[in-house]
Amino acid sequence: MGVPMSVAMGQRVRVAAFITPGIVWDMSCHSSSSPARPSYLTGVGLGLQQLRNRGFDIYFGIQKIFRSNTGYQLGVSVTYVRLP
Repeated sequence: MGVPMSVAMGQRVRVAAFITPGIVWDMSCHSSSSPARPSYLTGVGLGLQQLRNRGFDIYFGIQKIFRSNTGYQLGVSVTYVRLP
């Protein structure tokens, strides 16, 4: 579960920075001795909106789960929506 928050600036090409704090539950079913426990995560990123066209956006992000033996997750999202 995450809650994205962003701020967009600019007129033609908008730059949107965002942060996504979240919480995850580890539902380990293989052992009754290890109860479910929450883990916390945070994602940050940058989005470029309205590139060359009003409906073309690109977002770059990175996420970290704050638990031992975890790395980083990287992501890229490219969207195009045909607007009237």
